[in-house]
Amino acid sequence: MQLNPNDASIHFNLGNSLRKLGDIDGSIAEYQSATRINPDYADALKPSLSFGGRENLDGALAEAKAALLFYADHGEAHANVALCMFRKGDREGAANEFRTAVGLDSGRAWIHQGYADLLRDTGKLDAAASEYRAVLKIAATNAAAHLGLGTVLEKQGDLKSAVEAYRQALALAPDSKQAKSQLETLSSKLAKN
Repeated sequence: MQLNPNDASIHFNLGNSLRKLGDIDGSIAEYQSATRINPDYADALKPSLSFGGRENLDGALAEAKAALLFYADHGEAHANVALCMFRKGDREGAANEFRTAVGLDSGRAWIHQGYADLLRDTGKLDAAASEYRAVLKIAATNAAAHLGLGTVLEKQGDLKSAVEAYRQALALAPDSKQAKSQLETLSSKLAKN
């Protein structure tokens, strides 16, 4: 079998394999090769996420911002920058990048999920609930989105809806200790009232 060196998916898959083996530099090089071959190969827009294994957020942010030079019109590129900023504690910058990402690519559940988590963590509960619901419209079986929505609904005082969201999360991820704990605690609280 002959591999085609001009096939972006081969470079992308090799990048994934190298990342799993811990060769971060090699994986990034392969992701970059994939995007040079096919600039629209969206999956390869995530090379900055590979830096996370090194705990090198400055490097990840630099790589993500460099990707924006080539992919300014791709929501994923902006979301990668947003994730790095969020992890570094730049919540305002992350929010701006997530808004841009959602505007450019509203069909990606992971972009809405990241934005929802940021909004939840900054106390913007109505907006967070809206983003979690956007995730669930795209990916109804996303347990993390159900759990996040439950957390937001609980903070807003909508306890019955929060219990339902936690139940959904636990049904989708039966091993989730957080969903189980949240559901048990809130169900107990409701039973006392």
